[in-house]
Formats: sequence, C-alpha cells, structure tokens
Amino acid sequence: MSTHYNWFIAIDAETGNYLLDEKFDVLMQKVKVHYPYNGKVRLTAFCLNEDGYCGLI
Repeated sequence: MSTHYNWFIAIDAETGNYLLDEKFDVLMQKVKVHYPYNGKVRLTAFCLNEDGYCGLI
C-alpha cells in the first residue's frame, strides 16, 4: 500500500483484470487503449487509501 497510496485502479469485474495509475486521467487513457469502446466492457474505478479503497466495491 505504501507504494500505491492514493493511486487509482480500474477493475474489470468479469475477468478480474485491472489497470493502475497514480493519476486518474492517465488511468482513463490506459482504459481506452486496453478496452476499446464496444459498449460491452464495464469497469469500475476506485482510489486506493489506508482503508484499501474509496467508494463501494
């Protein structure tokens, strides 16, 4: 956690694959590269912190 504190993670719930970056806009660029828009892929993004994440999983 100390090396990824306040980083952002995007998770594909169906496959378990994830992308990680310290900047949200860079993470979204990675999402667009790895998951070209086809209307079917659903990812959820969270911010990692001392509790493990921000938001609901």
